[in-house]
Amino acid sequence: MIFFAKENKKQIITFSPPEARGAHEWFIISSKLPMRGEEAAQEFLRRAFAEFQDVRGFSCIENDGRALSVVKLGDFENYSEIKQKIEKNIEGFQCKIIRREKYPSKLKQLHIQFFEKEVNVQGEELFKARESRPENIVMIVDDELMARESMKTALKEFATIVEMESAQGLADKYKEVNPDVVFLDIHMPGPSGIEAVAEISDIDLNAFIVMSSADSVQENVLDSIGRGAVGFTTKPIQKDKLVEYMRQCVTYWRREKIARYHEEKAQALKSEEAEKERSEKLAKYSSDIGGQAEQKTGEET
Repeated sequence: MIFFAKENKKQIITFSPPEARGAHEWFIISSKLPMRGEEAAQEFLRRAFAEFQDVRGFSCIENDGRALSVVKLGDFENYSEIKQKIEKNIEGFQCKIIRREKYPSKLKQLHIQFFEKEVNVQGEELFKARESRPENIVMIVDDELMARESMKTALKEFATIVEMESAQGLADKYKEVNPDVVFLDIHMPGPSGIEAVAEISDIDLNAFIVMSSADSVQENVLDSIGRGAVGFTTKPIQKDKLVEYMRQCVTYWRREKIARYHEEKAQALKSEEAEKERSEKLAKYSSDIGGQAEQKTGEET
């Protein structure tokens, strides 16, 4: 892996693979590293990606412990496999992978957060259970009935919705429901959303939590993200924004991709059957016309 000075970050953002046919093997990855210091961060990234065959790529390290990389990881669609390969070589740490929308270059984009590893067997079990089930589940936690109803109406076609009007008992409900995505209001009576996101993250580092609020006070947003949330959206919440966040969740996105594959396969089969039926009708029509022509010729002779 080649490391650029941060002043040359634009070269990473505008990178194009040397061969267009292999573009699907390249990823643009933004990372939040668990340490500062350029040399330590570079060594950490080298170890993190060492498990992948033919690793090639470029990175630049920011002063605040963030990194931007473009890396050839291979042909992966199952992001939990990427997670397992990365964690194999970063003893003492674990990572959380968030899917992002593609860059204009069409490369796949990931955000990876690294954490010091703690005993979190329950969180790994929850993640594996989400990954293996066929159902999408979204949890909405908001004390405002209208806000809950608005989000439920927007998302009911995409997932089973579980509602809570406060964060009281949220940790136990989270373990019971094991949602793919949690939309969590910041300002609520009782435990606040900021307190709740920390409690859930203690249970499951892979939890996908999106904070919401009518205001966007920077301190609250940064505090929530620092405690484990992946993003923030302001009220009134737009459907497109909710769906955009859901598609960044790797367990939801994987099910959507599988469903799309089966839908496209069924559509292709339907088209084949329609073409076959059309061909059979055309052949029968041609045969009937040919038979009528022979009969007419016989009558004339």
